[in-house]
Amino acid sequence: MQADINNVQLSAPLMAALYPRLIITGSTEAPGATDPEAAIENETALTANTTIKSLGGNQRQITILVTYPEVQHLPEPVFDYLVKILDACKLTINDVAIVNTYNHPQVTQHQFTAQLNSRIFLLFGVNPLQHGFADMAYFSVQQQNNATVLYATSLNDIEHIVAQKKQLWPLLQHLFLHK
Repeated sequence: MQADINNVQLSAPLMAALYPRLIITGSTEAPGATDPEAAIENETALTANTTIKSLGGNQRQITILVTYPEVQHLPEPVFDYLVKILDACKLTINDVAIVNTYNHPQVTQHQFTAQLNSRIFLLFGVNPLQHGFADMAYFSVQQQNNATVLYATSLNDIEHIVAQKKQLWPLLQHLFLHK
């Protein structure tokens, strides 16, 4: 079957990234179709009711996004490796908020920023598009919506692939050690 613009199939993660808010309700009429203020209230309620669970003290407003389906935050070996990375950057667990996006698949950069006051985001193995960030290449840093965003492969990959460690380290140095 040949690709057809009128017959495009989108994956569930891509749909979630494209449509982060509820677009179908119990009725056939969209929320706020007749009352625009109701739509604003619904959006606010969705944002206000989303409580983001994080690990760490978040004292420096650095949000670390990871995704691990089997645990609340991070598997212990990955946590231990992350602590070593933080230590090398002269940071501690009290400086960051670690969020397992597997438990928050629909939360956007705006919501992370609103609840966690995030100034810096470190995305490890998390698709930036799924959470409202702009598309990025691995091992890059960008300014997005008044925040600095670093995007890299998963911590598991970085720990075991020397070339990836070598790509990550200069970015971390620039963010945390050269100020």
